[in-house]
Amino acid sequence: MLFVFSVAIIYPVTFSIDHAVIFVEDLNEATADFERVGFQVTPGGTHAGGLTKNALIALADGTYLELLAFTVPVTPKNCAQLMGEQRTAMDRRFLPRGADGEGFGDFALGTIRLRDAIDSANASGLLVEGPFPGRRVRPDGTEVSWLLGFPRDPELPLLIEDITNRDLRVPGGKATRHPNGVIGLSEIVVHLDDFDRAVDRYGRFLRSQADKSEDAAVFHLDNGHITLRRRKHTTVLNQLRLYASSSQPTGEFECHGVLIEIVHAPV
Repeated sequence: MLFVFSVAIIYPVTFSIDHAVIFVEDLNEATADFERVGFQVTPGGTHAGGLTKNALIALADGTYLELLAFTVPVTPKNCAQLMGEQRTAMDRRFLPRGADGEGFGDFALGTIRLRDAIDSANASGLLVEGPFPGRRVRPDGTEVSWLLGFPRDPELPLLIEDITNRDLRVPGGKATRHPNGVIGLSEIVVHLDDFDRAVDRYGRFLRSQADKSEDAAVFHLDNGHITLRRRKHTTVLNQLRLYASSSQPTGEFECHGVLIEIVHAPV
């Protein structure tokens, strides 16, 4: 008698930095300002629901910075009213951040197994809702779609998985060639009031242990790092650390409420 056995190989869910979201008040003005500091900015489009529109700074490593603006004024006074209207899940997450003004306010981690990532987070006691469909129409009329997972904890990042080809959502080629020489996003730095709680929840969310000191914790992903820092000043800005080729100048600057540091690419 011949017995046939099948073995299911279960691979762990992995994450990579997909993009960082920078909230801006005027998309045209922000586009011009980021171009002034050496980035090439590509028009993105309007999201489903019509409340937000974006432009993209695509990087050669496959990540990108999203400049995100609301199509109507959003302030602390009218945020609750806008939240009460019929909105997409993404709108409900972004509205409170937009009401706080400009700056780096969110980021997304990419995965090819979003459903498994959501189930894993929920099993660890972290409520993540989704998958929810996301969609926008590019200026050339092409529709781009993806799936999103939204943690109930607003300090945890979004999760994203593409439906359409990723190169429709994220420009490549010439769009990734920037006069300032930036080629990738190496680190996201987030300052938090309840640092110890955040480190614990990130660890469960990512199913990973951080390299931790008293005031900082670094989580290593496939393509970069997430660094959590204990907030010591109320005015400190969250930071994006970008890398450029060794022939390009390095430095640090603020643009539309986000602190950007350019370092040389690791050898």
